Amino acid sequence: MRFWSLYRPGQPLLPSERAALTCFALVICAFSALVLVRSAFLNERHTDLEVYLRAAWAVRNGKNPYVVVDSHGWHYQYPPLLAVLLVPLADPPPGASRAGCPPFALSVVVGIGLSVAATLWATHILASALSRQLDPPHAGWQRGDRRWWALRLFPLYLALPALGSTLSRGQVNLLLLALLAGMIAASMRGHAFRAGLWLAGAICLKVFPALLLIVPLWQRDRQFLAGCAAGLAVGFVLIPGLALGPEGMVSAYQEWLGDLVLPGLGLGTSATRQAELLETTATDNQSLHALLHNWAWWGTPAADQPRQLAHWTRAAHWLLVAFLVMGSLWATPGSRGDPAAQACRWMLLMVVMLVASPVCHLHYFALVLPLFSLLLAQAWQTHPPPRLPWGLAVILVLQLVLSTLPRLPGFEPLRLAGSATFAALLVWGWACFKPPPPKLAAEAAPAPPSTTSA
Repeated sequence: MRFWSLYRPGQPLLPSERAALTCFALVICAFSALVLVRSAFLNERHTDLEVYLRAAWAVRNGKNPYVVVDSHGWHYQYPPLLAVLLVPLADPPPGASRAGCPPFALSVVVGIGLSVAATLWATHILASALSRQLDPPHAGWQRGDRRWWALRLFPLYLALPALGSTLSRGQVNLLLLALLAGMIAASMRGHAFRAGLWLAGAICLKVFPALLLIVPLWQRDRQFLAGCAAGLAVGFVLIPGLALGPEGMVSAYQEWLGDLVLPGLGLGTSATRQAELLETTATDNQSLHALLHNWAWWGTPAADQPRQLAHWTRAAHWLLVAFLVMGSLWATPGSRGDPAAQACRWMLLMVVMLVASPVCHLHYFALVLPLFSLLLAQAWQTHPPPRLPWGLAVILVLQLVLSTLPRLPGFEPLRLAGSATFAALLVWGWACFKPPPPKLAAEAAPAPPSTTSA
């Protein structure tokens, strides 16, 4: 009997696989404990969570969340909604009263728990939405069987470097992943208004998911756009207005737009976030324009490189982004009612969204996980798990290597060259140009009636 024949519907996990799953859960717990120690129990806090909690303290005390800084001197960079929602976990600056504020370690525990739960939920809801669309021979995936687990665990394994990097930094990309997974699942199930609400939440968390509005605009999906507009009104205006007051909200948005958004797009002159975030050599930026700059100045010490992007770099960046957007839409020509094309369209544009963002760090590539889920689900329509077509297997292993090495000490040249970006675009290219998958159940034609006479 072939090994993969054990992956028939209803086949439970083997004892060795249950033991491996338990070990994986223990590794997650141990890594979370390490993140807690690095974040809260060392002389210096190694987490970005402090930035968000200082902004939450500012909101709680009626101050501008974009003025306060954390212990490293870093500013809050996102729309106000996140700071408002984190008010119960607010962390005051040194010298301020901690009355009513929880211990910082407890806030870190809550942040880690939310991030892990968001990741697991995102993987589960994507797998559920995809498995419902599989062809009838494979539609009988039962809850908890080996197929069920495979579609939830393998995407996690493939995205593990970026997931671990995000969790260790205390970043919010895992929450963003959950919001975008909810959007994809709702869209595949035909709940357009609800999908628009999910995308609005993602835009209110980090602005760059707004690029995904290309899909409903291109499809003229009014229900989706209505849901997104309603969500944006609540997340950008109603909740910040109630928390900060009308004048405080306007002042906060003026600070945010003038110091971050417009300079990030090359349209502003404020220098308050340049050395911290926006300068070409400020961070390990994996955006296309940063990589173009790195290649143009390869071998030149960072101190001798220009701090601002050249005009040709920005122009080339947006030309490449336009090419990637058109490629994503060209590769998914199905109608709005085609769940396979709908899912692929969102996931391809999520990769484009990352490299198009003015700032894209290594941990952003956790958002490639939905594309892993789609490719595995499509492959397992004809190749029972864990078997994969050899081409896809090579691509996935190669991307895992290219996305892991830049995170290791001594691989600075790979970070500067954009190894992780190439890994994501490699998966994007395979998804665009792979052979078409079998038709999904939602679009399969009914069997013709029998014409045999009695």
